[in-house]
Amino acid sequence: MKKKNRHLIIFVSIIVILIFSYFSFNLIMNAIIHSNKEIAAPNVEGKSIDEAFNILSSSGLALIKEGEETAPEDMFGLVLKQTPPPGVKIRQGRVIRVLIGGDKKADIVPNLIGKPIRAAVGMIENMKMHFDAFSEIPRESSRQIAKDLVIDQDPPAGAEVKAGSFVTFTISEGPPLIMPDWKNKNIDKARLWAKREKLNIEEIETDQAGTEAGTIVKQEPEPDTDITKYNSVTLYVVKE
Repeated sequence: MKKKNRHLIIFVSIIVILIFSYFSFNLIMNAIIHSNKEIAAPNVEGKSIDEAFNILSSSGLALIKEGEETAPEDMFGLVLKQTPPPGVKIRQGRVIRVLIGGDKKADIVPNLIGKPIRAAVGMIENMKMHFDAFSEIPRESSRQIAKDLVIDQDPPAGAEVKAGSFVTFTISEGPPLIMPDWKNKNIDKARLWAKREKLNIEEIETDQAGTEAGTIVKQEPEPDTDITKYNSVTLYVVKE
């Protein structure tokens, strides 16, 4: 029992000593700081880092570089901002934090391929790049990528570009519409196909002996033509 009490007394004594030391240290440091001369913070904005260091050192102040920020070319390598600001009353020994002007590193263009339009625009804006919302987005047919998804972009994914660069992309129209072979087929089938594909048919009647009325004998364009961007096709039909 006596041994346990002795350990407890030692433990409490250590805690008391640590607390006393902590408060004593703070009192001493505050006394030292407040004993330093009060001065106005020198203005080092627009100075090089070396010039700023020399100015602050001669005033009994320290300097810490906090980082860089995008700036006009004539401010590269110069102090953009300081904290505390110039003219503020501070005591010698204080640290002045400075922000240096620099050129922002190149941004990497994200991969937009296969993304919906809204997602692609969001990715561009999140990277602080620009998208021309006032121009019509080009569209092309694609066998690999579903309709309304991005199939191409400029600049390509992974390219390094300057901050604020424009990025454009192309949207898939889905698989291309291929002209079937309508020769010797009945016009009614072609009409149903055209209605489904939202195409117009220009029907031109023609005579052809020995061929049943309503049979297609010629077509424009030819079979297997990509007619994705066509509004209409022409079929020559044996008249009734």
